[in-house]
Amino acid sequence: MPTDAAADTEVPANPEDSPTSPEGFSHRAMGGALMLGSAQGVKFLCQLASTVILSRLLAPTDFGLFAMLMPLVWFVMMIQDFGLSNAVITVRNVTRAHETTLFLINVGLSVVLALALAVASPLISDFYNAPAVVPLAIALAGTIVLSGLATLQFAILARDLRFGAMMVAEIGGAVGGLAASIAIAVIYPSPWALVASVIGNMAIGLVCGWVATGWRPVRPARLSEVRHLLAFGGGIAGANIANFIARNADNILIGRYLGAQQLGFYDRAYKLLLFPLMQIVSPLSRTVVPILSQLADDAPRYRSAYRRAANQIMLVAIPGMVVLVVMADQLIPLAMGKQWVNVVPIFRWLGLAGIYMPLTQTLPWLLVSQQRTRDLSTVTTLHTIVCVAAFIAGLQFGVTGVAASFALVDLFVGLPLMIWYVGRSGPVSTWDLASLASSHAVAACVAAGALMLFRHLTALDAIPALILGGIIGYAISWLVIALMPGGRETIGQLVMLVRRAAGLRFRRRATAA
Repeated sequence: MPTDAAADTEVPANPEDSPTSPEGFSHRAMGGALMLGSAQGVKFLCQLASTVILSRLLAPTDFGLFAMLMPLVWFVMMIQDFGLSNAVITVRNVTRAHETTLFLINVGLSVVLALALAVASPLISDFYNAPAVVPLAIALAGTIVLSGLATLQFAILARDLRFGAMMVAEIGGAVGGLAASIAIAVIYPSPWALVASVIGNMAIGLVCGWVATGWRPVRPARLSEVRHLLAFGGGIAGANIANFIARNADNILIGRYLGAQQLGFYDRAYKLLLFPLMQIVSPLSRTVVPILSQLADDAPRYRSAYRRAANQIMLVAIPGMVVLVVMADQLIPLAMGKQWVNVVPIFRWLGLAGIYMPLTQTLPWLLVSQQRTRDLSTVTTLHTIVCVAAFIAGLQFGVTGVAASFALVDLFVGLPLMIWYVGRSGPVSTWDLASLASSHAVAACVAAGALMLFRHLTALDAIPALILGGIIGYAISWLVIALMPGGRETIGQLVMLVRRAAGLRFRRRATAA
């Protein structure tokens, strides 16, 4: 935490300006990845616990009402950020005066947008023909202000590689939000339990962020002095808006034309499958993007660093997705109850999208770290058009049709489009990305075949079947990867990372003792 004297001194706030050696930088980056990985593990468990517990306490309509509002709330929060947090993380020579100006912009936008959402709540109610969303929308408007107050703090922590503080804030927010939601669900089963989760999470994260940074505003810089940051953030904001539409148009269309109950089924399938995956991959961007930005002028090291990070994420995530898709008919009743059996086909189609999502979620790392924000905005817009067209095409076949259409169109159109566009220039080529995708796709197909054979030959109860299925899925997938060029090295790097994580925890316990 900086002292008051340090807070009054305007110095470039960038990791490479700190008095750390390149070796120290790499060590901090590795340690930070492990810390954020631990935090995401806790957040995943909280999300899983929330899905399992609240699914038994609340009705599908409760989740549907909440899901009607959250796309709009996240969209407003994205506008409030305007990509400025990425500018603070990526652009060099950002001073305290620059930060103060960006903070004031964020807070001002937050207040205006929160008031706009509250005033628009009756219109939202009319759109969905659901009067119950009005008070929920007004309450969620307050979370926009909380987000605006915390945005800069988390950007500073990420830029300065303060991963320990980020870990504490994220874990505290996740646990606090879970506790609040369960308490309200027990006392008053309703959508307010889900609203309480968001408020609790953001409030705790806000406090932790401010305490960790010790940041205080100074005299703000003129707008002309932050124009380059606004331009960079604008490109990021354009991409974020397009990506938001792609990720939430399905909820809006299902809620509008198929109703709250069908949206509740779809939302539960998404939350149990894709949302935890995105919670794991997305925060890693705050670790990987600053590191890739440091390596942008060294093409071989940049390419190696990206491939290593992407490979490790795919090694961990893709086999798990394959297991969940094949074993969905046993997983869903066990985790959510028999009343959610209609979620199974939706879950499986979304699971197909989840298999290749670990790769697509890493592609923006390349564009942001290379400061190709215009390319990022363009490719994300094209991908959004593909996704929305798929949602509309599948809507006539019901909620399962929406999931199936999205998964198939995105796999055969959206994914190749993104790989080609991102790899057109820069250290990581289209061929690099295609080879990365194909090797893991082959492993996933072989593992899926082995799991289906296992299901055909056995008749186990859900818990032992899921345990054995998980072992088989990972073993077969990793075996196939090991037989490919460079596969053993890829697995060895992941094993080394796990060993370092275990060694780091052991040393901390020994030091504490």
